[in-house]
Amino acid sequence: REKFVAFARRRGAEGEALWAELDEEARERERRDHGEADARCARHAASVAAGVELRVVHRLDYETSGLVIFAKTREAAAALCEAFRERTVSKRYVALVAGRFSARSGVWTWAIAKDADREDGTPRYKVDDDSGKPSRTEWTVLGVEADDVTRLELRPQTGRSHQLRVHCAHSGHPILGDPLYSHG
Repeated sequence: REKFVAFARRRGAEGEALWAELDEEARERERRDHGEADARCARHAASVAAGVELRVVHRLDYETSGLVIFAKTREAAAALCEAFRERTVSKRYVALVAGRFSARSGVWTWAIAKDADREDGTPRYKVDDDSGKPSRTEWTVLGVEADDVTRLELRPQTGRSHQLRVHCAHSGHPILGDPLYSHG
């Protein structure tokens, strides 16, 4: 029997009705089964199409496309959550960022802290070495797409909210089209 399933999630509004329904179901199941303060990866979701109870193992930012993994059993959810917690799951992202890099690869280790929320309530984060949590992102230049656009591979070694977006912006190379951290 299959233990998990992965769905490709498109960025932005396309497909958001399904994700909103899954998220609402996840919040309700978490409140009922685990209480409000339970860890994010213990959240549950129901598959709208198949009627199969699924457990959300991790999340992607709204603006991010990629694979989202759902566990089909409690045991699989526990094992996958442990793998994410222990960082045995490697994550790789590709982004188009502003500017060119002088080096071909590197590591960003800036600490990340919560910043003031925007007027619409959207959370923001910032680099703050005094109050932030340790964060580490490895990066490699994959190529130059245009005069002032670089294709970058990003490999987060920690899992802070908005980590890649904050690190790219702080480096002076914001992710193109990012509504929170790309200014201009």
